[in-house]
Amino acid sequence: MSKMVSRAAKAMVLVLSCGLLSCGMVGGGALGRVACPALGPNVSALDAGFDANATVNAKVQTFVQAAKDLDAVSAQIEMKAAQACQRMGMDLGLSPAQMQPRQGPGGAAAGACEPLALRIDAILRQGIRITATVQPPRCQANAQAQAHCAGRCDVNRDAECRASCEAHAEVHASCQPAVVQVQASQGAQQAAALVATMQANLPQLIEAQITLGQRLIHHAQVVAQVGAKLPKIVGRAGAQALACIGAAADIAASASIRINVSVKASASVSGRAGAR
Repeated sequence: MSKMVSRAAKAMVLVLSCGLLSCGMVGGGALGRVACPALGPNVSALDAGFDANATVNAKVQTFVQAAKDLDAVSAQIEMKAAQACQRMGMDLGLSPAQMQPRQGPGGAAAGACEPLALRIDAILRQGIRITATVQPPRCQANAQAQAHCAGRCDVNRDAECRASCEAHAEVHASCQPAVVQVQASQGAQQAAALVATMQANLPQLIEAQITLGQRLIHHAQVVAQVGAKLPKIVGRAGAQALACIGAAADIAASASIRINVSVKASASVSGRAGAR
């Protein structure tokens, strides 16, 4: 595409592409970000302009920002879970080849944690029992982020805006981390390596699973639902708004899947020690 093509024309290309193919095929890639600069790094979608209609503009601003937030935090959840499981797996004799990422969102976490869960099962079958005591994290939504987002629209009357702003505030919440204590209740001598690696790495896994994942999974699902129905809600919006909705909807849907897969993968390991 020529460099002289306007941003609006690029946005129209994306809209047409979504009609012929699917937004899921193009929205989250380079074309989606070219057509929707607000999806780029170091850009606040809450301060971007998408449509001349103030109501439509506010809906798109808040939704695109929430989708960006969830995309970033879902990648963080997957990375934290995968890294914690990889370290535990290596400590317990698994090779990197046995913990390769799987395809799709959350694949890195699933690829590392599920083989680890099987290895832990094999260890526990030797008559070993371990217990993980978890003092849950305490989190508080970011009031400043909520207020900044809510200033774009009437969150009391606009359900889509409210859902997006709540997700934005929760992603940027401040949290007191969980406290994790692991001990062997049977076969303590044989369980030493398992207890040691779980004590060292379970806190990060719990952060991915509970502090971030379980706390945000509902918000991710709701924002993905907003993205699916927003094109009909905004109606005859401009090309820029529609392009950004399509691209952000794809990102939000992937983030929701990534969080769900990563939480399940993390729980497959933490659950072996009774942690929830």
